[in-house]
Amino acid sequence: MRIAVCDDNIVILSKEENCIRKHRPDDEIRCYRDPDKLMSELAGFEPEVIFMDIDLNKDESGIDYAMKINDILPESYIVFVSQYGEYAVEAHRADHIYYVLKDDMDTKFLSVFSRIEKKMKSDSKAGEGVYVNTLYSRDKTFVKFRDIIYISTAQRHTEIHTGNNVIVSNTKIDVILEDMGSDDIVRCHQSFAINLANIANYSREEVVMKNGAFVPISRKYIASVRDAFVAYAEQRM
Repeated sequence: MRIAVCDDNIVILSKEENCIRKHRPDDEIRCYRDPDKLMSELAGFEPEVIFMDIDLNKDESGIDYAMKINDILPESYIVFVSQYGEYAVEAHRADHIYYVLKDDMDTKFLSVFSRIEKKMKSDSKAGEGVYVNTLYSRDKTFVKFRDIIYISTAQRHTEIHTGNNVIVSNTKIDVILEDMGSDDIVRCHQSFAINLANIANYSREEVVMKNGAFVPISRKYIASVRDAFVAYAEQRM
């Protein structure tokens, strides 16, 4: 496994490296005090896991850098490491697999790598996405769950909104959601379903997705969406 560690504090950086090597002695580990240095080597190194400090004493936070990494290396797993628990909510602006407090590194890193290995195995399976019928083609299109922002109905069609395009299907939204069977993609309205992994901001009656779209939550689904979002957030703490 290729692992990058980024922290502007050299003492903490060394401690993180030692904690990781204790669990992953044979892995390739590169340490960075400057996140820009990490970004410059990202394409060449292609780390599979990145441990990112949030407060980097720069104009941009580790969350901002993580969002850039999400775009460049969407397959990478980001672990936020912070001195402060209050960053946990803001951290959901970026796709990440774990949030660790620096005081808990010694006890939490085993759980971190256990989750990463489990996620890697699940992502490698065919179940990471679903084939859907498209409106203007006889062929089915494979859509990865992580690429889905939200799903909506338009007239008699279903639209699957991803980070890159909109896939129009003649399959009903109920059938598509049943075929997906993903806990991260939940119904929030008669005409909408959202991917919890791609929420930028959440409130009782609507969510803002990472692509800037506003998706309503109807009264019928307020409780179920809340419970699903809380469960999702707790899994990533």
